[in-house]
Amino acid sequence: MSNPSFEEASCWATNEPLTKEIGRYKYPEHWWSRPFEYRWASQWLNPNDDVLDAGAGGPHPLKYHIADICQSCCAMDNVDIAAESEPRDNMSYLQHDMLSSPYPLPDESFDKVVCVSVLEHLPADGIATVLSEFARVLKDGGLAVITMDVPRVTVDDWVNLVGESSLNFVVPPPPVPENVLVGNGHAAGLTILCSLLRK
Repeated sequence: MSNPSFEEASCWATNEPLTKEIGRYKYPEHWWSRPFEYRWASQWLNPNDDVLDAGAGGPHPLKYHIADICQSCCAMDNVDIAAESEPRDNMSYLQHDMLSSPYPLPDESFDKVVCVSVLEHLPADGIATVLSEFARVLKDGGLAVITMDVPRVTVDDWVNLVGESSLNFVVPPPPVPENVLVGNGHAAGLTILCSLLRK
């Protein structure tokens, strides 16, 4: 972990110069928000962490970066991503629908759950299910490291969903800054909210 500041526990993706890779993996040029999201998420990870990457996706390199810097990574997605993914001694792959609970994972088995730009694709009751499962599989004091597209999920809805869960904001969502990163093209008008939740 790179000693992030307390305020960074909840923030908006902003227009700032960022590197075009994470660890040894280069980003596709068309990724508008992932450089910020991956940098933000990575700063909360430690070498001794067992991490669940929820909604890992086949071509997305975050799971490999997690495996590079953490003790272990379980990459979960609703499709089979194992066949197209790099084999690693400290990585496992789980094909499972995030909306189907319980996940086939033991209670309190992860230090961190990382979920990058996934929840906005789920209905509100689905997000509630996911938060409940994140809380179940996290160790006491563990962290859910979450980013999402706004306004696909509104800030008010997000605050309410977290409030109804057994997770808590480390810091509540701040106001939107003037230099917020705004998507274009297929992501026109979207912004990214990053939230750190503690069990």
